Amino acid sequence: IENCIHNLKLKGLQEETLEAMKRRLYTLSKQTDINNPYEVLEFLANAKWKNTTKNLIARYYNHYAKSIGKKWNKPKYAEEERFPYIPTEQEIDQLIASACTLYATILQTLKETGIRTDELMKLQWTDIDTQRKTITITPSKRSNPRILPISDKLIALLNKMPRTQQKIFTMSKHSLQYSYYR
Repeated sequence: IENCIHNLKLKGLQEETLEAMKRRLYTLSKQTDINNPYEVLEFLANAKWKNTTKNLIARYYNHYAKSIGKKWNKPKYAEEERFPYIPTEQEIDQLIASACTLYATILQTLKETGIRTDELMKLQWTDIDTQRKTITITPSKRSNPRILPISDKLIALLNKMPRTQQKIFTMSKHSLQYSYYR
């Protein structure tokens, strides 16, 4: 698995993608013999996962199988199209109001800008322009850099944050995701 990930890194895949792939492949290796494509195929067919997850793992396994010289016919599972749950603005504001300063700042930033968590974690204090009331976004996943307007409310929240490091938010992306899901 490590060799596969290393080779994909050399090919230019994003670090976030590689981390997700590594986690999924290790999970798969605990459930089945990942060096046996037929076993993996059988496991995926019987797994009680959503088809979206099965397709993702099949795509990741495809990279792994190529890296170890195994032939396998990647299955394609029909995915269900669903509308995402979108909370009302009032619900979002209630969530932000009930959070501590750190998470209120994170949630308000995400609400106002719509940026990815990867972009959020890259934000530095030099990206904030309180005079112009803007935030400069360093892109991730092949998006474009952009300058977005921010509110006085977000500026006030940012001003409450400690400026001990170059980055605004210093926790890992995974701890942020864990806290959000919890």
